[in-house]
Amino acid sequence: MSLNVESLDHGNASLYVSSVTISDRGMYVCTVKYSAERKEKEILFKVFARPLLSIQSMKVQRNTKNTLTCKATGFYPPDILITWYIKGEVLRNYLMGKPQMYNDGTYQVDSNVTITPTIDDQNQIFSCRVQHDSLQEPLQEDFQLIYE
Repeated sequence: MSLNVESLDHGNASLYVSSVTISDRGMYVCTVKYSAERKEKEILFKVFARPLLSIQSMKVQRNTKNTLTCKATGFYPPDILITWYIKGEVLRNYLMGKPQMYNDGTYQVDSNVTITPTIDDQNQIFSCRVQHDSLQEPLQEDFQLIYE
């Protein structure tokens, strides 16, 4: 964090935060004293980290129960929504774990869906979609199953 001292003479008391980390979030107080006057302003500094999305396994066996895993990593804050799709339609039988915190304060979470693929699913598009406050639009990973 830095404050440009030269700009104070011109009424600019901006605080510059570079290389922002999760620990930089919180309430900051700007206090200005001039003669006998004193003014304070509280500023809430919010920090967001975008999730990275990956499909852990696309390999399946036909006509057998298989579990697909979608992993979201490196995100903050911990509130996140992961939804599974096939052909653009929501799969209802998915589970999402509780976000786990990394040492740097970001989070990771897995979402699993159990499917029993048939020959009809061979060329279908499956999707894992993530909604998070750091994203203007949902993040989506599309894939096709790989049959063993």
